[in-house]
Amino acid sequence: MFVLVVVFLGLHHPEKYNQILYAIGAFWCFDRLLRTLRSLYYSWNTTVTITPLPGLATKLVFNKPMSFTPGSHAFVRIPAIRWFQSHPFTISSASNVEFVVRAQTGFTFDLHTYSIQHPRSVLRAAIDGPYGAVPDFKLVNKLVLFAGGSGAAFLFPIAMDIARNAGRCTVTQVEAIWVIKDERQLTWYEDELEALKHSAIVNMSVYITSSTDPIATSQTLEGKTEQEAEARRSLYLEQDAHHHHHHHHHHHHHHHHHHQASYTASSLASGKDLAAAAAKEKDLEAGLAKEIKLSASTRARVKVNSKPGRPDITAIVGTIAKGAQPNDVVAVGACGLADNITLTGPSITLHCEQFGWG
Repeated sequence: MFVLVVVFLGLHHPEKYNQILYAIGAFWCFDRLLRTLRSLYYSWNTTVTITPLPGLATKLVFNKPMSFTPGSHAFVRIPAIRWFQSHPFTISSASNVEFVVRAQTGFTFDLHTYSIQHPRSVLRAAIDGPYGAVPDFKLVNKLVLFAGGSGAAFLFPIAMDIARNAGRCTVTQVEAIWVIKDERQLTWYEDELEALKHSAIVNMSVYITSSTDPIATSQTLEGKTEQEAEARRSLYLEQDAHHHHHHHHHHHHHHHHHHQASYTASSLASGKDLAAAAAKEKDLEAGLAKEIKLSASTRARVKVNSKPGRPDITAIVGTIAKGAQPNDVVAVGACGLADNITLTGPSITLHCEQFGWG
């Protein structure tokens, strides 16, 4: 759209086209300068403390404060994990710069592996943000918040912000619903769960889906932690296969240019690959052992009256809407996997025209 605007400006005012381009270039350079200065500021003497959590999660706590709106996200770079990579995560606290990151493949897996091997490590880091056009939910009257798993990084900062501003904002009721697979995930947000228990306007509900699964329910704690370790092993194998694919492609390309490579050199390379694979396997086993120990020894201190299964979202939103006054503003916020946030209901458009008699 921006490109089209520039093109049409050039067509309608060709005599001013160069001036328009100079102005756009100056604005872009100014924006880049501001971003660079901000990034340098938040990188200077910036450190992050990383702590492993059950459920393949890692908590990041930055030492520098930052002004942000609850629900915002920021780009995090930790050179010790991946030197040139920055990744966006939702800020999981209402007041501090904290993140709860669940391991997938790539950076998040390496981050969790490092936290398992070096718990409570303090690393140099950089942060760029905040970003995100999050509405100010303190301006509504009734609010429903849904989150699944690590999507709680969106839910808890907003709920905590409203709870702290109760009486100073227009919100009179908040229904906050967090859906998790395992009760050990409660350790991710223990302080927030404890604080919200005493809130007059925030009603916090936790649903544990494994409570309705006969296989998961019958599992012992050792079985659950072993299952979690197996998930970590799967992530490792997936990531290792991806890495090996790139390595194999590079090795094949290298061989194409060196047809005269000797059998001895190939044997040495194979020996190095085997040694590297054995070292990785040893690191994996050590990591799995620490993962199992972490999950088995970690218990949530907070006591929550959790509910089994999944929430009836339609019924919850309907109850809130029916209890609203004619002039109330009702809002719904949700965060989770894309498959869980898909809108499947009908789209309704309201058009009103008002008139009066003079």
